[in-house]
Amino acid sequence: MRVFSISGFSGTGKTTLVENIVREIVTQGYTIITVKSSQHEPKKGEGTDTWKHQVAGAIESYFHGPSDRGKSLKEIVSNSVSDFLIVEGMKNSPIPKFWCIGNSPVGDTIPIEVKAIISWDSRRVEDKYGIPILEPENINQIVSIIMKEAIDLTKLDV
Repeated sequence: MRVFSISGFSGTGKTTLVENIVREIVTQGYTIITVKSSQHEPKKGEGTDTWKHQVAGAIESYFHGPSDRGKSLKEIVSNSVSDFLIVEGMKNSPIPKFWCIGNSPVGDTIPIEVKAIISWDSRRVEDKYGIPILEPENINQIVSIIMKEAIDLTKLDV
């Protein structure tokens, strides 16, 4: 199972981007599971981020919250079989990732694992990191980066 993360701060479009990524990768014939990582306790039922991931086509969606902090990502998905694992969150993990900024400035630092910055208006973002700056509508280019940069989960200590 190959893993990639969609990270950034609250309100920057991570969940919507995960939904679109899941839909596109599924249409290409791959299977996906997702993990939503959060500092908050999970909510249950319709309308939650994990529910949205499944509606988009994830075969399974897990929540990794404060009560799961002792569990590794590998433990959470250990009984799952899938081509891809898309993680929403885990901004400080060693997982290759997109950095969602919404309309905010990028900031002075971003994690070294960031493969592209996702902005609602890429023309307003200063290219100071030498990586692609994409808008969420560029789903084909976004998925292309995931296909190239996602790594085998067994190679990570997460």
